Order: sequence, then C-alpha cells, then structure tokens
Amino acid sequence: MVEQLICNQQVVGSNPTAGFLSKGCNWELREPLAYRYLKWFYETVLLLHELLHETGSFYVHLDYHVAHYAKAILDEIFGGDRFLNQIIWKRTSSHNEATRYGNVHDILLFYAKTEGYIWNRVFQPYDAQYVEQYYRYREPNGRRFMSDNLTGAGEGPARTFGERGELKPAKGVKTSSF
Repeated sequence: MVEQLICNQQVVGSNPTAGFLSKGCNWELREPLAYRYLKWFYETVLLLHELLHETGSFYVHLDYHVAHYAKAILDEIFGGDRFLNQIIWKRTSSHNEATRYGNVHDILLFYAKTEGYIWNRVFQPYDAQYVEQYYRYREPNGRRFMSDNLTGAGEGPARTFGERGELKPAKGVKTSSF
C-alpha cells in the first residue's frame, strides 16, 4: 500500500511494505522534498541497524507528516516484530484549526534490534509539592488525578438558533462552519 501511494508501482507479494525504498522503483512523488527526506531516513535507518548493538533499542520522534511512512521503513529494515510501541506525546491542550482537528501530539516509535534488548525502566516520582498542586482530585480508591482543559481557545460570534434565539457558543467551539 505504501509503495502504491509513494511509488506509483504495483505491490508484489503479501507484505505491502517489503522493498519500500530498496527496489529502486520509478519515483513520481508530488512532493520531491518528501522523497528526499524518506530516502535520507531509509539510508540513516540502514546505518542505525548496522551500528546498533544486539541488545540495543531506540526511539524515533516524528510528527504526523511522515510517521506512517517512517514506520513502514523501520518495519522493513528492523522487522515488524521489532516494533515495540507507539508513544503519543501530547504537546499542548486541544485547539481548533479552521479546517481540521487541532494538531496536539507527536509520535515516538520504539524499536529494538533483537528480542534480547535491554529494558531500563523509566521512572521519576513527582515532587510532593507538584502532586499537591496539580493532582488535587481523588478517586474513591485514593488515586489522584488532575482536571484539564479539553476545549480550544476563543469563543466565536453569537449565532441565531431558531426558537432558542441568539446564543453565544461555549469556549473553544468554532461556529464558522455551522
């Protein structure tokens, strides 16, 4: 599938990502910059695979523009079974865009070279003052949580809604598409 989208060439075999960039297909990308980046990424990942220790693992930090293509390349070189996790990093609270959902997160892909990779647990406890300040609410079992703002910024103009009359939208609701 990726090869069809990027390469404009038939997929051969059952693995749609096999030979993604290695087959030397006839590239007809609409965005030459994307091709150059993916070619560089492919070559870099090949080198990373060669240099990474057998017990090594790594993270790749990407945004929505290329994460899906990068995963196909990583799966081809390291193998889909070496993909361990996709981690979503929320960079900001929600916000609205004029023509789409707000872009609020980045993606981290976590891979290992072999099954024998070393896992170092990542843990750092929050400072007690931070917990008291931000995690003020408690569930019945005592577990703490924070209240967070899930709306976007701004309100927009008041609109007329039939019998209900003129209403001002709630914070974060864009009404230009109504």
